[in-house]
Amino acid sequence: MVTRGAAAVAACALLGACTEPNPYLSVDDASSGTSTSVASDTTLGSSGTTAATEDPAPGSSSSSSTPSCTDAGMTCVAAAPAGFAGPFAWLERPADAPTRCTEPFPEPLVEAFSELSAPAVGCDCNCGPLNNAECGPAAIERHSGVSCGGAVQDTLHLVPGCNVIGGSGWASTTSFFFDAPAVVGGGCLPLPTVDRSPAAFLTRHLACAGTFVAEGCAAGELCAPLPDDPYQPRVCVWQEGNVACPEGSAYAERTLLYRDIDDQRGCEPCTCEVPPGPCIGTSAALSTAFNCSVLTAGVVPDDCVGGIGGSALQSVLYGEGVPPEECDAAVVVPTGDAAGTEPVTFCCTR
Repeated sequence: MVTRGAAAVAACALLGACTEPNPYLSVDDASSGTSTSVASDTTLGSSGTTAATEDPAPGSSSSSSTPSCTDAGMTCVAAAPAGFAGPFAWLERPADAPTRCTEPFPEPLVEAFSELSAPAVGCDCNCGPLNNAECGPAAIERHSGVSCGGAVQDTLHLVPGCNVIGGSGWASTTSFFFDAPAVVGGGCLPLPTVDRSPAAFLTRHLACAGTFVAEGCAAGELCAPLPDDPYQPRVCVWQEGNVACPEGSAYAERTLLYRDIDDQRGCEPCTCEVPPGPCIGTSAALSTAFNCSVLTAGVVPDDCVGGIGGSALQSVLYGEGVPPEECDAAVVVPTGDAAGTEPVTFCCTR
């Protein structure tokens, strides 16, 4: 790697603009009263040859020359194509590590990131207790068939306790359907759980500029220090946005980076559904007595009983039951994703 002092000497030699004595050149013994310094009256042409400021005398030749870019321990790189900025040296580090541009590329141009870490969100849904719910209306239906397949002949709307059928009662050889009470009204408070770790980039990238001299190389090239550790061993240019690298350019190796994150990760809505019913503990029993004292058969909620036989049915004993204590929580899954935004395109030499 070229030292900072050596790079400075090389740049002075290429530019031909240094006026101070060069400390890296040898100095004669003080007693002789003579010393050697950098010539300041020559410049380096684009061909890499020395162009003197005055024509030499006829028959004479140039007695000094300025070293080319490579002779100075540096390298010739292509100038930035139209629309791109640079060239620069690329510094890459973990995103959580301190990072700054250092000599011989001390000037930060742009900071961008890669390797986005955005784990899936953990989603769960629970519900608070069911409040303000009631048991709805209930009824017993008598069907003409033995399995509730026939037409409805009679309907007895039920109230809690003993319900008298009236008249001569119902023939016990028909079938009976218990239209059990549904849960009416009420609701539960949704209690969502969203476990989302922050989305973060894992790698930081810095574009670092240095002294790039427009002499000592061919036309369209710049003379630059050789990127060395901790920089990547290549030279790059950059442009805002997600763009292609310029065709036919030396900067053909493309890397897309980002400067920010759009985090849309979340969960489906947590909802709580009131169970439709029937109410818990509801019951209906058929009786051949007018006061429900003789129970002949029970009827399962929302089901049919038939072909009991015997005396006509005179009453139905109905127990309303109670609403459930809880709601049914929705099953929720993660939604959305996280993505990098504000893209930056690096195009580098291979």
